[in-house]
Amino acid sequence: RTAEADYVAPRSDTERTLCAIWQEVLGIERIGITDNFFELGGHSLLAIQLASRIQSVLSLAMPLGVLFSNPTIAGIATSLNPAQVAFPNVRILANPVGKLSLFCFHSAYGLTNDYLHLSRAIADRYRVIGVESPIYADRSWRCESMSELARHYAEQICVVQPEGSINLLGWSFGGWLALEVASALEARERELAFVGVVDTRPHTSGGHVDLSLAAAHARIDAALSTPRYARYVSLPDREALTSLAAEIATFHRQVMSTYDSRAIVLSTKPIIWWTEATIKDDSTDPWQPLLPSGLKSMPPIAQTHEGVIEDKALATSLLAQLERLNC
Repeated sequence: RTAEADYVAPRSDTERTLCAIWQEVLGIERIGITDNFFELGGHSLLAIQLASRIQSVLSLAMPLGVLFSNPTIAGIATSLNPAQVAFPNVRILANPVGKLSLFCFHSAYGLTNDYLHLSRAIADRYRVIGVESPIYADRSWRCESMSELARHYAEQICVVQPEGSINLLGWSFGGWLALEVASALEARERELAFVGVVDTRPHTSGGHVDLSLAAAHARIDAALSTPRYARYVSLPDREALTSLAAEIATFHRQVMSTYDSRAIVLSTKPIIWWTEATIKDDSTDPWQPLLPSGLKSMPPIAQTHEGVIEDKALATSLLAQLERLNC
Protein backbone atom coordinates (compact mmCIF):
# COMPACT_ATOMS: atom_id res chain seq x y z
CA ARG A 1 0.00 0.00 0.00
CA THR A 2 1.39 3.41 -0.90
CA ALA A 3 1.84 6.00 1.81
CA GLU A 4 -0.97 8.55 2.25
CA ALA A 5 1.40 11.26 1.09
CA ASP A 6 1.70 9.44 -2.25
CA TYR A 7 -2.04 9.19 -2.80
CA VAL A 8 -3.18 10.59 -6.17
CA ALA A 9 -6.91 11.13 -6.59
CA PRO A 10 -8.78 10.23 -9.81
CA ARG A 11 -8.94 13.02 -12.39
CA SER A 12 -11.66 11.83 -14.77
CA ASP A 13 -14.93 9.91 -14.78
CA THR A 14 -13.14 6.84 -16.14
CA GLU A 15 -10.52 6.93 -13.38
CA ARG A 16 -13.21 7.44 -10.72
CA THR A 17 -15.15 4.44 -12.05
CA LEU A 18 -12.00 2.32 -12.14
CA CYS A 19 -11.18 3.34 -8.55
CA ALA A 20 -14.61 2.16 -7.43
CA ILE A 21 -14.14 -1.16 -9.25
CA TRP A 22 -10.68 -1.68 -7.72
CA GLN A 23 -12.05 -0.92 -4.25
CA GLU A 24 -14.79 -3.49 -4.75
CA VAL A 25 -12.49 -6.23 -6.10
CA LEU A 26 -9.59 -5.68 -3.68
CA GLY A 27 -11.71 -4.84 -0.62
CA ILE A 28 -9.72 -1.65 0.04
CA GLU A 29 -11.48 1.60 0.94
CA ARG A 30 -9.08 4.19 -0.53
CA ILE A 31 -7.07 3.60 -3.72
CA GLY A 32 -5.14 6.16 -5.74
CA ILE A 33 -4.61 6.12 -9.47
CA THR A 34 -0.86 5.41 -9.11
CA ASP A 35 -1.26 2.52 -6.65
CA ASN A 36 0.00 -0.81 -7.98
CA PHE A 37 -2.65 -3.55 -8.28
CA PHE A 38 -0.23 -6.32 -7.32
CA GLU A 39 1.31 -4.43 -4.42
CA LEU A 40 -2.21 -3.98 -3.07
CA GLY A 41 -2.62 -7.77 -2.93
CA GLY A 42 -3.93 -8.39 -6.45
CA HIS A 43 -3.14 -11.57 -8.35
CA SER A 44 -4.32 -13.34 -11.50
CA LEU A 45 -7.62 -14.58 -10.09
CA LEU A 46 -8.52 -11.11 -8.86
CA ALA A 47 -7.37 -9.71 -12.21
CA ILE A 48 -9.96 -11.91 -13.93
CA GLN A 49 -12.64 -10.55 -11.59
CA LEU A 50 -11.42 -7.02 -12.29
CA ALA A 51 -11.62 -7.52 -16.06
CA SER A 52 -15.14 -8.92 -15.71
CA ARG A 53 -16.29 -5.93 -13.67
CA ILE A 54 -14.73 -3.44 -16.13
CA GLN A 55 -16.53 -5.22 -18.98
CA SER A 56 -19.81 -5.08 -17.06
CA VAL A 57 -19.58 -1.48 -15.85
CA LEU A 58 -17.72 0.26 -18.69
CA SER A 59 -18.62 -2.10 -21.57
CA LEU A 60 -14.90 -2.29 -22.41
CA ALA A 61 -12.91 -5.50 -22.85
CA MET A 62 -9.69 -5.28 -20.82
CA PRO A 63 -7.16 -8.00 -21.74
CA LEU A 64 -5.83 -9.71 -18.63
CA GLY A 65 -2.33 -8.87 -19.82
CA VAL A 66 -2.95 -5.11 -19.60
CA LEU A 67 -2.32 -5.33 -15.86
CA PHE A 68 1.11 -6.84 -16.50
CA SER A 69 2.44 -3.64 -18.03
CA ASN A 70 -0.11 -1.11 -16.70
CA PRO A 71 -0.84 -2.19 -13.10
CA THR A 72 -2.24 1.20 -12.04
CA ILE A 73 -5.57 2.90 -12.57
CA ALA A 74 -3.86 5.70 -14.49
CA GLY A 75 -2.17 3.18 -16.76
CA ILE A 76 -5.34 1.20 -17.41
CA ALA A 77 -7.35 4.35 -18.12
CA THR A 78 -4.75 5.37 -20.70
CA SER A 79 -4.77 1.90 -22.27
CA LEU A 80 -8.55 1.71 -22.60
CA ASN A 81 -8.78 3.37 -26.00
CA PRO A 82 -10.83 2.11 -28.98
CA ALA A 83 -7.87 0.55 -30.83
CA GLN A 84 -6.57 -1.26 -27.77
CA VAL A 85 -9.87 -2.78 -26.67
CA ALA A 86 -11.05 -3.84 -30.12
CA PHE A 87 -9.96 -7.39 -29.31
CA PRO A 88 -9.36 -8.95 -25.87
CA ASN A 89 -6.16 -10.68 -27.01
CA VAL A 90 -4.51 -7.43 -28.17
CA ARG A 91 -2.66 -5.53 -25.43
CA ILE A 92 -0.53 -2.43 -25.17
CA LEU A 93 2.92 -3.27 -23.86
CA ALA A 94 4.36 0.26 -23.97
CA ASN A 95 3.55 3.83 -25.07
CA PRO A 96 -0.21 3.66 -25.82
CA VAL A 97 -0.10 7.03 -27.63
CA GLY A 98 2.91 6.36 -29.89
CA LYS A 99 2.44 7.44 -33.52
CA LEU A 100 4.25 4.34 -34.85
CA SER A 101 3.28 0.81 -33.79
CA LEU A 102 5.16 -2.47 -33.50
CA PHE A 103 3.07 -5.66 -33.28
CA CYS A 104 4.76 -8.47 -31.32
CA PHE A 105 3.49 -12.04 -31.60
CA HIS A 106 3.09 -14.45 -28.73
CA SER A 107 5.25 -17.44 -27.91
CA ALA A 108 3.97 -21.02 -28.01
CA TYR A 109 2.14 -20.58 -24.70
CA GLY A 110 0.23 -17.59 -26.02
CA LEU A 111 1.50 -14.67 -23.92
CA THR A 112 3.62 -11.61 -24.79
CA ASN A 113 5.29 -10.77 -21.47
CA ASP A 114 8.55 -11.88 -23.06
CA TYR A 115 8.61 -8.54 -24.90
CA LEU A 116 8.19 -6.27 -21.85
CA HIS A 117 11.91 -5.57 -21.45
CA LEU A 118 12.34 -4.97 -25.17
CA SER A 119 9.27 -2.73 -25.35
CA ARG A 120 10.63 -0.38 -22.68
CA ALA A 121 13.81 0.08 -24.72
CA ILE A 122 11.92 1.37 -27.77
CA ALA A 123 8.91 2.98 -26.06
CA ASP A 124 10.09 6.54 -26.71
CA ARG A 125 9.29 6.08 -30.39
CA TYR A 126 6.91 3.15 -30.71
CA ARG A 127 3.57 1.98 -29.40
CA VAL A 128 4.38 -1.67 -28.70
CA ILE A 129 1.40 -4.00 -29.07
CA GLY A 130 1.30 -7.63 -27.97
CA VAL A 131 -0.86 -10.07 -29.93
CA GLU A 132 -1.75 -12.92 -27.59
CA SER A 133 -3.69 -16.14 -28.05
CA PRO A 134 -7.47 -15.63 -28.33
CA ILE A 135 -7.91 -18.74 -26.17
CA TYR A 136 -7.16 -16.76 -22.99
CA ALA A 137 -10.33 -14.74 -23.66
CA ASP A 138 -12.38 -17.57 -25.19
CA ARG A 139 -11.27 -21.04 -24.14
CA SER A 140 -13.27 -22.66 -26.95
CA TRP A 141 -11.54 -20.65 -29.72
CA ARG A 142 -9.65 -22.81 -32.23
CA CYS A 143 -8.49 -22.77 -35.86
CA GLU A 144 -7.32 -25.48 -38.23
CA SER A 145 -3.99 -24.20 -39.56
CA MET A 146 -1.18 -21.70 -39.20
CA SER A 147 -2.44 -19.81 -42.25
CA GLU A 148 -5.91 -19.49 -40.69
CA LEU A 149 -4.37 -18.25 -37.43
CA ALA A 150 -2.29 -15.73 -39.41
CA ARG A 151 -5.34 -14.46 -41.30
CA HIS A 152 -7.16 -14.00 -38.00
CA TYR A 153 -4.32 -11.89 -36.59
CA ALA A 154 -3.95 -9.96 -39.85
CA GLU A 155 -7.63 -9.01 -39.70
CA GLN A 156 -7.22 -7.80 -36.11
CA ILE A 157 -4.13 -5.75 -37.01
CA CYS A 158 -6.00 -4.06 -39.86
CA VAL A 159 -8.66 -2.94 -37.38
CA VAL A 160 -6.15 -1.76 -34.76
CA GLN A 161 -4.08 0.03 -37.43
CA PRO A 162 -6.41 0.77 -40.36
CA GLU A 163 -3.84 2.78 -42.33
CA GLY A 164 -0.10 3.29 -42.70
CA SER A 165 2.85 0.92 -42.94
CA ILE A 166 2.87 -1.96 -40.48
CA ASN A 167 5.74 -3.25 -38.29
CA LEU A 168 5.81 -6.89 -37.13
CA LEU A 169 8.12 -8.79 -34.75
CA GLY A 170 8.20 -12.38 -33.59
CA TRP A 171 10.48 -14.37 -31.29
CA SER A 172 10.53 -18.19 -31.13
CA PHE A 173 7.04 -19.44 -32.12
CA GLY A 174 6.17 -15.81 -32.75
CA GLY A 175 8.72 -15.72 -35.57
CA TRP A 176 6.62 -18.13 -37.63
CA LEU A 177 3.58 -16.00 -36.87
CA ALA A 178 5.33 -12.78 -37.92
CA LEU A 179 6.20 -14.21 -41.34
CA GLU A 180 2.78 -15.78 -41.92
CA VAL A 181 0.90 -12.67 -40.79
CA ALA A 182 3.14 -10.58 -43.05
CA SER A 183 2.12 -12.79 -45.96
CA ALA A 184 -1.56 -12.48 -45.01
CA LEU A 185 -1.28 -8.69 -44.78
CA GLU A 186 0.37 -8.50 -48.19
CA ALA A 187 -2.54 -10.52 -49.56
CA ARG A 188 -4.80 -7.76 -48.20
CA GLU A 189 -2.60 -5.22 -50.00
CA ARG A 190 -1.29 -3.67 -46.79
CA GLU A 191 2.18 -2.12 -46.83
CA LEU A 192 4.80 -3.55 -44.49
CA ALA A 193 7.67 -1.38 -43.28
CA PHE A 194 9.36 -3.96 -41.06
CA VAL A 195 9.15 -7.72 -40.45
CA GLY A 196 11.52 -9.00 -37.76
CA VAL A 197 12.20 -12.60 -36.72
CA VAL A 198 14.24 -13.48 -33.63
CA ASP A 199 15.85 -16.92 -33.30
CA THR A 200 13.23 -18.93 -35.20
CA ARG A 201 14.26 -21.78 -37.50
CA PRO A 202 12.24 -22.79 -40.58
CA HIS A 203 9.74 -25.57 -39.96
CA THR A 204 8.71 -28.33 -42.37
CA SER A 205 5.46 -30.25 -42.38
CA GLY A 206 5.71 -33.18 -40.02
CA GLY A 207 8.77 -31.71 -38.32
CA HIS A 208 9.23 -32.27 -34.61
CA VAL A 209 7.83 -29.65 -32.25
CA ASP A 210 8.42 -30.51 -28.59
CA LEU A 211 5.14 -29.24 -27.22
CA SER A 212 3.54 -32.33 -25.69
CA LEU A 213 1.23 -31.51 -22.79
CA ALA A 214 3.76 -32.72 -20.20
CA ALA A 215 6.66 -30.89 -21.84
CA ALA A 216 4.58 -27.74 -22.26
CA HIS A 217 3.42 -27.83 -18.64
CA ALA A 218 6.98 -28.17 -17.33
CA ARG A 219 8.34 -25.46 -19.62
CA ILE A 220 5.56 -23.01 -18.80
CA ASP A 221 5.80 -23.64 -15.08
CA ALA A 222 9.49 -22.74 -15.31
CA ALA A 223 8.69 -19.61 -17.36
CA LEU A 224 6.20 -18.41 -14.75
CA SER A 225 9.03 -18.46 -12.21
CA THR A 226 11.09 -15.92 -14.19
CA PRO A 227 10.94 -12.16 -13.49
CA ARG A 228 8.94 -11.69 -16.70
CA TYR A 229 5.95 -13.39 -15.08
CA ALA A 230 6.59 -14.25 -11.44
CA ARG A 231 5.45 -10.98 -9.86
CA TYR A 232 2.06 -11.25 -11.60
CA VAL A 233 1.29 -14.87 -10.81
CA SER A 234 0.45 -15.98 -7.27
CA LEU A 235 -0.70 -19.28 -5.82
CA PRO A 236 -3.34 -20.70 -6.04
CA ASP A 237 -3.99 -19.24 -9.53
CA ARG A 238 -0.58 -20.22 -10.90
CA GLU A 239 -1.58 -23.82 -11.48
CA ALA A 240 -4.71 -22.77 -13.37
CA LEU A 241 -2.72 -20.40 -15.57
CA THR A 242 -0.05 -23.03 -16.18
CA SER A 243 -2.64 -25.60 -17.22
CA LEU A 244 -4.35 -23.20 -19.64
CA ALA A 245 -1.01 -22.10 -21.12
CA ALA A 246 -0.04 -25.76 -21.59
CA GLU A 247 -3.36 -26.39 -23.32
CA ILE A 248 -2.64 -23.48 -25.68
CA ALA A 249 0.87 -24.77 -26.35
CA THR A 250 -0.43 -28.21 -27.32
CA PHE A 251 -2.99 -26.55 -29.61
CA HIS A 252 -0.11 -24.77 -31.33
CA ARG A 253 1.67 -28.09 -31.67
CA GLN A 254 -1.33 -29.41 -33.59
CA VAL A 255 -1.33 -26.34 -35.82
CA MET A 256 2.40 -26.78 -36.49
CA SER A 257 2.02 -30.44 -37.45
CA THR A 258 0.87 -29.42 -40.94
CA TYR A 259 2.80 -26.18 -41.24
CA ASP A 260 5.61 -25.85 -43.77
CA SER A 261 7.77 -22.72 -43.94
CA ARG A 262 8.59 -23.53 -47.56
CA ALA A 263 5.08 -22.42 -48.50
CA ILE A 264 5.57 -18.80 -47.37
CA VAL A 265 4.79 -16.21 -50.05
CA LEU A 266 6.35 -12.91 -49.04
CA SER A 267 7.59 -9.86 -50.95
CA THR A 268 8.87 -7.91 -47.96
CA LYS A 269 12.45 -8.71 -46.98
CA PRO A 270 12.43 -9.77 -43.30
CA ILE A 271 15.26 -9.03 -40.89
CA ILE A 272 16.48 -12.09 -39.03
CA TRP A 273 18.29 -12.15 -35.68
CA TRP A 274 19.98 -15.31 -34.39
CA THR A 275 21.72 -16.31 -31.20
CA GLU A 276 25.19 -17.82 -31.37
CA ALA A 277 23.77 -20.86 -29.60
CA THR A 278 21.29 -21.48 -32.44
CA ILE A 279 23.41 -20.99 -35.57
CA LYS A 280 26.92 -21.69 -34.29
CA ASP A 281 27.26 -24.67 -36.66
CA ASP A 282 25.58 -23.04 -39.68
CA SER A 283 27.47 -21.10 -42.34
CA THR A 284 24.39 -19.54 -43.99
CA ASP A 285 21.05 -18.29 -42.78
CA PRO A 286 18.63 -21.27 -42.91
CA TRP A 287 15.83 -18.97 -44.13
CA GLN A 288 17.81 -17.91 -47.21
CA PRO A 289 16.63 -20.72 -49.56
CA LEU A 290 12.99 -20.22 -48.52
CA LEU A 291 12.64 -16.49 -49.12
CA PRO A 292 13.29 -15.69 -52.81
CA SER A 293 12.64 -11.99 -52.19
CA GLY A 294 15.66 -11.96 -49.92
CA LEU A 295 16.33 -11.15 -46.27
CA LYS A 296 18.71 -9.27 -44.04
CA SER A 297 20.54 -11.54 -41.61
CA MET A 298 21.97 -9.67 -38.61
CA PRO A 299 25.19 -10.67 -36.78
CA PRO A 300 24.54 -13.43 -34.21
CA ILE A 301 23.97 -12.30 -30.63
CA ALA A 302 25.94 -13.96 -27.82
CA GLN A 303 22.87 -15.22 -25.98
CA THR A 304 20.67 -18.24 -25.37
CA HIS A 305 17.32 -18.66 -27.09
CA GLU A 306 15.46 -17.75 -23.89
CA GLY A 307 17.73 -14.85 -22.99
CA VAL A 308 18.00 -13.05 -26.33
CA ILE A 309 14.58 -11.39 -26.14
CA GLU A 310 15.78 -9.38 -23.11
CA ASP A 311 19.26 -8.68 -24.46
CA LYS A 312 20.38 -5.05 -24.79
CA ALA A 313 22.19 -5.76 -28.07
CA LEU A 314 18.94 -6.99 -29.64
CA ALA A 315 17.04 -3.92 -28.43
CA THR A 316 19.69 -1.57 -29.84
CA SER A 317 19.81 -3.37 -33.18
CA LEU A 318 16.01 -3.62 -33.41
CA LEU A 319 15.54 0.10 -32.79
CA ALA A 320 18.14 0.94 -35.43
CA GLN A 321 16.40 -1.21 -38.06
CA LEU A 322 12.97 0.16 -37.18
CA GLU A 323 14.25 3.72 -37.50
CA ARG A 324 15.92 2.93 -40.82
CA LEU A 325 12.74 1.48 -42.31
CA ASN A 326 10.24 3.95 -40.77
CA CYS A 327 12.04 7.18 -41.63
